[in-house]
Amino acid sequence: MRKYLIIGGAALGALLLVAIALLFYAASNLDSIIERNREYILTQASNALGRPVQVEEIKASIGWGVMMDLVGVKVGDDPRFSQREFLTADDVYAKVEFLPLLASELRANELVIKKPNVRIIRSKDGVLNVSTIGAKLNGAPVAPREAAPRKRSKGPAQPPITSGQEGRTDGPSALQMFSITKVTIDDGTVEYVDEQGGGKPVVLRAIDLDLRNLSVVSPIDLDLRMAALGETPNVEVSGTIGPVGPGGTLDVGQAPLKLKISLGPAELAQLRTVPMAAAAIPADLKVTGPLAMDGNISGTIAAPRFHLDLDFTDNEIIYANSFTKPAGVTFAAIAEGGLDDSKLTVAHTKVTLGDADIQADDVTIGAHNIGATVKTNRFDIAALTAVLPALVEYGASGKVQIDARVKIADGMPTATGTVDLAQVALARPGQKSPLVSGLSGKLRLNGSAAEVGPLLFKLGSSKATLSANARSLSPLHFTYDFKADTLKLNELVPDRNDGESDQLNQFAARGSVAMTDTGLSADTDASSASGSLSKVAYEALGVSATWADKRLNLRKLDLRALGGSIAASGNVEMKSEPAFALNLDLDRIDITKVLEAQESKSSGMIRGILTGRTEVAGQGSDFDKLKPTLRGRGRIALADAKLVGVNIVAQAFGKTQNIPGIGDLVPKSIEQNHPATFSDPDTRIDSASLTFDLDGPRITTHDLVVQAPDYRLTGDGWFDLDRQVDLNASILLSQALSSEIEGVKKNVVYLTNKQGEVVVPLRIAGTLPKVIVLPNVADMAQRAASRAVEHKGKEAVEKFLKKKGLGGLLGGSRDDGSDGGTAPAPGSEPTPSKDPLAPFLKRFF
Repeated sequence: MRKYLIIGGAALGALLLVAIALLFYAASNLDSIIERNREYILTQASNALGRPVQVEEIKASIGWGVMMDLVGVKVGDDPRFSQREFLTADDVYAKVEFLPLLASELRANELVIKKPNVRIIRSKDGVLNVSTIGAKLNGAPVAPREAAPRKRSKGPAQPPITSGQEGRTDGPSALQMFSITKVTIDDGTVEYVDEQGGGKPVVLRAIDLDLRNLSVVSPIDLDLRMAALGETPNVEVSGTIGPVGPGGTLDVGQAPLKLKISLGPAELAQLRTVPMAAAAIPADLKVTGPLAMDGNISGTIAAPRFHLDLDFTDNEIIYANSFTKPAGVTFAAIAEGGLDDSKLTVAHTKVTLGDADIQADDVTIGAHNIGATVKTNRFDIAALTAVLPALVEYGASGKVQIDARVKIADGMPTATGTVDLAQVALARPGQKSPLVSGLSGKLRLNGSAAEVGPLLFKLGSSKATLSANARSLSPLHFTYDFKADTLKLNELVPDRNDGESDQLNQFAARGSVAMTDTGLSADTDASSASGSLSKVAYEALGVSATWADKRLNLRKLDLRALGGSIAASGNVEMKSEPAFALNLDLDRIDITKVLEAQESKSSGMIRGILTGRTEVAGQGSDFDKLKPTLRGRGRIALADAKLVGVNIVAQAFGKTQNIPGIGDLVPKSIEQNHPATFSDPDTRIDSASLTFDLDGPRITTHDLVVQAPDYRLTGDGWFDLDRQVDLNASILLSQALSSEIEGVKKNVVYLTNKQGEVVVPLRIAGTLPKVIVLPNVADMAQRAASRAVEHKGKEAVEKFLKKKGLGGLLGGSRDDGSDGGTAPAPGSEPTPSKDPLAPFLKRFF
């Protein structure tokens, strides 16, 4: 707007000066025009303007007044600005009052200028070429006072161009000696060249101007219509301007303004052709449809003040990815401000957007800085969802009121003030039901820091509170304290299929969050009195963890669950398939509940209380994907355990029949005395322990020990999470049970170890509960035979030695008292002796 005013004022001043100079000399010296040639008149006009003046034809006639017609007017420019004409006009017509003319005073009733063209230039020093028009010193054209020379990259040193105000006298000039009742400019054109700001020249066309009571020493009434930045008239101005030369010399920049304006329609692309406007219009701003505004202008041409009424309701406006206003949505504004040294300032702005009334005071707009004091009514966020994409995506609603000073300097936002929130609701993108609802509280902003809350709201169906303290908003860094009565995970993460049972009761968390170059990082300590996770009920949950680079470092996790307690630490990487490496300490965990929670196929088949320590790692989004990736090791112990549906001991002893020399290993009578061992359908275990290595779903052990009242079982092999088992094992019956069996079957002694325990080797293989238990009968028979031979041989030797003595064994005396060392009589045959083990082996086999 300031540009238009400068251009219009400069053009007006230039036209008036030319017309006044010519008419003054022509009308006041009418006789001279007749008697002298026109070169003299043009010389006088040129001296008055300080510019060369040419006129193709001068016509004059005298009636009740003097009527003058100047055809083909040309006025040159100050050569320090341009070698082209400053002004041209097809025809200048004037009617001058005759009687004042006799007193050498120019009073024109009417001045008409047809199709004028004016070229306004702003130099690199910021000086307008119109500012040197009419400067006079002692009646001679004024050469600008020389100042300190400027440095130029090329060409000879030139004195700076000044406004021509220096060296003026206080005496009246020719400009003070005229007044014109009416001036009309018909179909004029003004070209504005800004050498300081750069950019393409600005051309104003179809200028129709009516001036009344024209004088340099008094205000001028004007009505202006023109086409700015296009061919269609789109600017209307009415009001008063001036005086433009109260001291007798033009000073356009300081001319007072009191104008009403109407601008538009104009396209945004047209406004961007104006250098000063282009600097104030963001590059990411897009507007469809023509823009229009009404307003008032006051102040001076050099420092205009404006009051504008804008209505963009019919326009579609898009700013980057943060603002999208469809056509038809209410968007109106009132702006008050000004231009000073090409800097736009907005003292007061009121914007109506939807039902939001936003008032901004002390607005400053620079190349890299924006600032304003913003106050709003308590407006409905939902009404802004049509223009703010983020609100549309999150289905925002509720009430907000803002009172803050906001600044954006070099892309860094700061704010000081408050934001009040009432019943705000937010949903997940693509979801209708709100994730957050009823959010109410206050945000206190302090520069780049902020204090939040306490905010009261619902997170899903849970009541929650949040307090936060942001040490920095950019980059983001804040501490927080969050509490909720119950968090239902299926409400927070809709993709979960765990049902409504997964929830955290009396949840509390506190910690810090920061935005770094690599992304979001966080540190938290959380607790929950009770709840359910992955269908496992728990109590006294405590978590301490950090998050950075999509990696969770679990410093500590403690909870009571599954009948015992669990402690864990380790790392979790949140990839497309989450990966973890954890250390687990388990104390008295009910293994049946563990398998039930994981919906394992072994659920209901294995019972017991588990204690142990495990290092385990794996990767997968669910248990089926996780199993083949599992790796780890550890030590566990079971108490009060049971294998349901399989009795390993009963199966083993049921297949120990017809052992050579023994027959059935356990007599029926003894089985009846021990029903838990030999008749129960399940395997009952007092305790069990093992160390293991985990590879996929398979658990391998070399030191399995199972203890029951009547036996213990040792094993070496593997079992897996799919109920598969393959173990080489041994059943060692207790000394009491072994003695009881030996009392009925003495030969069982040949299957005992040094501790007097009956040992039954076997292999356990298959799928629980239908495992195959295969005792190694061949091994048992071989051991029995070997022990029997050893035992019977020993008895025979002892008996032989008892009868014959050591000498008999070595060929000494016999039972009959003869000398065992006596040789047989010559010619006699030796008496064959009996093998003392032969009868035993015969009976055994």
